[in-house]
Amino acid sequence: MHKVPDIKKTDTLSKGFDREVSTWNSLYNSQSSSQQKRYAIFQKNAAERTVRRMELCLELLDPKPGMKILDLGCGSGILGQKISDKKAAWYGTDISFNMLKYGKGIIENSSSGDMAWVNGNANCIPFQKSVFDAVTCIGVINFYKQEMLGGLLNEIERVLKPGGSVIFTSLRLDILTWIRSRFYPWIPLPVSSPGPLYPMHYSRVLKDIESSRFKCAKIIHVKKYLRLPHYTMFKLLKR
Repeated sequence: MHKVPDIKKTDTLSKGFDREVSTWNSLYNSQSSSQQKRYAIFQKNAAERTVRRMELCLELLDPKPGMKILDLGCGSGILGQKISDKKAAWYGTDISFNMLKYGKGIIENSSSGDMAWVNGNANCIPFQKSVFDAVTCIGVINFYKQEMLGGLLNEIERVLKPGGSVIFTSLRLDILTWIRSRFYPWIPLPVSSPGPLYPMHYSRVLKDIESSRFKCAKIIHVKKYLRLPHYTMFKLLKR
């Protein structure tokens, strides 16, 4: 049986992201001041890597007009704007109300397509069964312990149509991630993490995929500075 995430821990994570709206969004804004830029001291190319991750997700997702796409952990909806511009209907959910409020205020009016903003989380997705053609879950699963991944995949499978696809990332362990994942409450912005991180080796993630109702269609490994492992991106198809 898969573990159910603790409600108190989810609330703590929500507050963590509420606190980090300005620094988090600096990853997509090259005009942000050096004081606001996230990880500016340790990872000067963090913004470039984040934008590239979004581009890679879009390549695998390939949004088309008429598609209904759920963006779990959408943050301020930067990915949603790109999806909406492709004339696909975008539904973004996030546990941080401040992230949603920020994104809705700066993105929705400039978008050319349908966008919906929902305050919720991946533990209990607030949509009915078999609604979406695709689901994205970028930078989310590593805020949950490894034993919870199976439950998250089951919940994603529930809202996905037969034959639908899932694009998600799993963070790999490196020394900076190790520090941030264990000492996040005491590390100041903009270096801190919104909550505890649980990096997973891709082989561990594959075990949960194999026991789910998904099949793995593609795996992409991405590295960062000094050739350290950064994250793995998966494309899954619902059986």
